[in-house]
Amino acid sequence: MKRADFILILLWPVLAASQGMKLSGELAPLMERARIVGQASTILAGEVAARMREQVIEQPVRVSVHRLHRLRDPGCARLKVSFDQRQVIPPNETTPRDRHTEFALNWCEGGRPPASSDGALPVEPGGQP
Repeated sequence: MKRADFILILLWPVLAASQGMKLSGELAPLMERARIVGQASTILAGEVAARMREQVIEQPVRVSVHRLHRLRDPGCARLKVSFDQRQVIPPNETTPRDRHTEFALNWCEGGRPPASSDGALPVEPGGQP
């Protein structure tokens, strides 16, 4: 499996949510928890993990979400989402290696984006966790 395919499988639920589609699986509750309490993590399961198993990727994926700072729009935060997978043997390879992918996104209560671009700015310069 190409790295781009791997990343797309992992990120599809988040990309769908950012486009206004309903987010399925356990990623939305994880991001809500991080938005509220500052961080959350779990081992990926459900629909996304099933898609990975279809691609012969059996190793568990740890998902960690950290709030980088609160945004001006009430109930919104900038989140860093990280996916880690240990000792993966990619197709057509024999040496296991670790995989790591991370990105940041603006997340508001219920998964909606900030109401405006001004709302997507930190509450204070430098941010507030």
